[in-house]
Amino acid sequence: MRESKLEKYLILRLSKIGVSTRKVKWIGRDGAPDRLILANGGIWVELKAPGKKPRANQKIELEALTRAGMTAYCIDSIEQIDTLITKLK
Repeated sequence: MRESKLEKYLILRLSKIGVSTRKVKWIGRDGAPDRLILANGGIWVELKAPGKKPRANQKIELEALTRAGMTAYCIDSIEQIDTLITKLK
């Protein structure tokens, strides 16, 4: 499954429960997570094709967000998206 299909699935599932999301891009810096979910104080999500790992700069950004007290996930499956949606309901 491609990362783009996971992203579309995430957006669809979030919209069904009335939760918004934003596509993210850092200006002048690489490694931004793919999505910011506007729920529970903000949840950062990096999406990857199944079995793929985040690049080094993406790991650095996810770790920095987590250290700052934010919630950040790397998701690579439909099941992980479903688990996240269950937590948001």
